[in-house]
Amino acid sequence: MTGLDQLRRFTRLLHVFPVVAFRGLSGGMPILIGLYIAHRWGLAALAGYTFASSFVAVGLIVTDWGCTRWLPRELALVRASPGGSVAPAATANALRLMLALLFLLTTGLLAITHALPAEAIRFALELGLLCPITIYSLNGVSDRIVTREIGGIGVAVTVGLAMFLILAFVAQRFAPGPHSVVVAYVIGRVAEAVVMMHGRRDLYRAAFRHLMPTAAGLWPFSIQAILGVVYSRLSVFVVEHYRRQDLGLVGAASALQNILLLFPLSIALLNYPALTVAAAERDRRRLGRVVRDSLGLSLLALTVAAAALFLARHFVASALHIPPQSMPLVIAYAATAYITVGTTLAGVLLQAMRYESLTARLSVLTLALALVYQFLLIRWFGLWGLVGALAAAELTSLLVFGFVVVRATRRSAFGDSGTVAAR
Repeated sequence: MTGLDQLRRFTRLLHVFPVVAFRGLSGGMPILIGLYIAHRWGLAALAGYTFASSFVAVGLIVTDWGCTRWLPRELALVRASPGGSVAPAATANALRLMLALLFLLTTGLLAITHALPAEAIRFALELGLLCPITIYSLNGVSDRIVTREIGGIGVAVTVGLAMFLILAFVAQRFAPGPHSVVVAYVIGRVAEAVVMMHGRRDLYRAAFRHLMPTAAGLWPFSIQAILGVVYSRLSVFVVEHYRRQDLGLVGAASALQNILLLFPLSIALLNYPALTVAAAERDRRRLGRVVRDSLGLSLLALTVAAAALFLARHFVASALHIPPQSMPLVIAYAATAYITVGTTLAGVLLQAMRYESLTARLSVLTLALALVYQFLLIRWFGLWGLVGALAAAELTSLLVFGFVVVRATRRSAFGDSGTVAAR
């Protein structure tokens, strides 16, 4: 490897940090808020927040309707060709705003009818406000990743984080409680979205024409994303059904796992436009290079984070009120993130190659298997059965997705995706 190649790889690694910061504020900060709630108010308070955040996570991914993956792909192709139009994004905006309104109305109805657990209702209403906010936050970060304006992502995240911390500090002085922290976080996300969208007026527009064709076209991306979130939160819902007394512990373990995954998921998102362009140009050598770089950086980052968690395990147990005898289970739960790296990268690669319909069908299969694994193993072996079920589900997903990726790249040579899907 030449010195220039090493410099480029180092630069790509530096570009990951603003994206990690964005994912940290959008996906990681709710986890840290949950950990803070556990530390300050105990695992009982965390249980209600965990259920509400899992419920809203499903709502956020439904509202997004697959645009987290679709929009960067389309913007990458538009920016790569002179005269390209971002008009489809306006229709996608209108569709997502309608879905956000529907989700907020549904949440309110569930609150009125007490269909949600009483301790989770207020958290769900507060976090539900993120649905319309996140639409424009994701629009801005998608375009900045494609145009490589990575520094602007860091600025937006810094502004949002500063707003959140200031408001949370003030709130805890005058109105202490977990809900004031959540409201401060929501306001911070508003500030982040405004800065992220600076200079991108074309991505604010909403057009209500061709809503149904757009919804149908985005359906494979949407269903795969929805199933992915349900898959990641499945353990929370199953444990809430079988072992409600352990929900706080599982919430803490799930939070730590998601923190470990921040770098791998951010690396996949950052390299997604490059994968898209390479696949569109049928450049297999470049595609392979991007995949190898993504996998290597992801495993390196995950290993460093996992080692830090292991070394700090006693401090983590004390801070989160986790019984010391339960820490091996928590670490084992978090360690299943290693298998998730391969599954995530395979899914991103298939979507970059326009196999989104096939990816969605495979996600249905892996979710169904995960459901079977968890219901059986948790019932038989308790929480250690949950860890085994997670590992088995991730390995199954990795084998299935990996097999399809190999067939897609070697047999089809980037040909018609329908051919591979039909085989």
